[in-house]
Amino acid sequence: MRCEIHDVHLWRARTQELAADAGELAATLSPDEQQRAQGFALRKDREAFILRRGLLRAILSQYLPEGPDEIRFRHGYFGKPHLDLGSHRPGLYFNLSHRMGLVLCALGRGGPLGVDVEFLAPMRQLSSCQATSRLPSPPCRQQRGCWPSTFGGPGRRRTSRLRATV
Repeated sequence: MRCEIHDVHLWRARTQELAADAGELAATLSPDEQQRAQGFALRKDREAFILRRGLLRAILSQYLPEGPDEIRFRHGYFGKPHLDLGSHRPGLYFNLSHRMGLVLCALGRGGPLGVDVEFLAPMRQLSSCQATSRLPSPPCRQQRGCWPSTFGGPGRRRTSRLRATV
């Protein structure tokens, strides 16, 4: 598959849909990754890690001349994986995010990139407050509780909209 310098490719999967291919995906993991997987205390976390890392390898193999089991990673200061430039063409960047069984992978050549999976709690009925793209007025928020704290605030709303439209 080809990814041009200004392209960003997004891949989406659900771990429950990948479960049928668990054996095949697990076979592509390096010994280090297999050891890391064994470090998870809960079976479901271990299996999810194997599926996510196997999926990442399968996706990257679509853009590299190596097979999924031949791809080599290095890890940054906080453990974030990146391609080992000794064995791969430079300029291929990726980021993977997961939450509640949803896996999202962004891949591009233009530079480091990021992707996030976030689930937002639904807002309560705004009863006497008018639902608009603006925040309810301060008296409305205080008197009627129209702004649920679980939403994360106006900055998060704007950031999420930007992320969804980029």
